Amino acid sequence: MVYRSKSPSRALAELEALGKKWQLELVEVVDNILDMKYFNDMLPQLAQRHSPAQLFYEVKANLNRRQVAFYFDFDYEPNVNPHGVADDVIAYVTAWQREGETGRLTAVSRADGSLLLVDTRPTAQRHQVLLKGVEKAAYTYCDEARSCTNVTQYLREQFPEAPVTAARVGAWLDALVAQRLMVSDGKRYLNLAIPTQPVHTPSEALPFA
Repeated sequence: MVYRSKSPSRALAELEALGKKWQLELVEVVDNILDMKYFNDMLPQLAQRHSPAQLFYEVKANLNRRQVAFYFDFDYEPNVNPHGVADDVIAYVTAWQREGETGRLTAVSRADGSLLLVDTRPTAQRHQVLLKGVEKAAYTYCDEARSCTNVTQYLREQFPEAPVTAARVGAWLDALVAQRLMVSDGKRYLNLAIPTQPVHTPSEALPFA
């Protein structure tokens, strides 16, 4: 979809001018989806200015973990009755909280540049997996849903000397899905580990090939 986007400096200047003139507490940008490039420039600059006004933008569902660190709000259309819409999700979460499943999957960045996956969930197949080089790059790149083609292209750009093929990458990603270290919808892959502080523990490697 082709659309026009204001430069970060212009968008910030207009927001500041409107805020000063009208003493606004809420700014709603209508008929305009948030430009994803704003996460790299406009939004960080806006956060540094500590503006008292709240800013509303429409967003798509393809945000990654870094982007959802910003505050987002949602409301229903006036003619929509939300009663019962989330009943299935609420029931699932309630059952999950009641059963109290223990353990978690975390990713620990180590001083040597490697990434240690620590899985303390009851269903863990391997409690510790060490990722280095190409493997680490592939896993961390999937912090948002990526296709095998995207991952392969990324790895070839980052490691031009490595023997990276789509078949090897796909097999490796599928192996991590089978071990519940990633999830896939059949086309794209998403890592599941939550970044955490370094710890000193033994590890075992999961080979790329």
